[in-house]
Amino acid sequence: MEAHTMIQRMPDAAPRALWVQVEHGLHVASTVSAFVGTVTETANGFEAVDGLGTCRGVFASLDDAKAVLEAAASADAVL
Repeated sequence: MEAHTMIQRMPDAAPRALWVQVEHGLHVASTVSAFVGTVTETANGFEAVDGLGTCRGVFASLDDAKAVLEAAASADAVL
């Protein structure tokens, strides 16, 4: 009898977003395959808008706003 080994492929990690500050208060991000979104500094905080134009919220820090967009992009990449 011949033994067979089953090899499972791990899902690819979502591509890392590259963030660029295009002007004061405006940051944009993309991956190799998709536009991630923008973060704009406003009087109320940092507004995160995803690559489809949907506002994901206003956050107290730039890092928090970026993290929300990256998480949304990662979730979309898995689907």
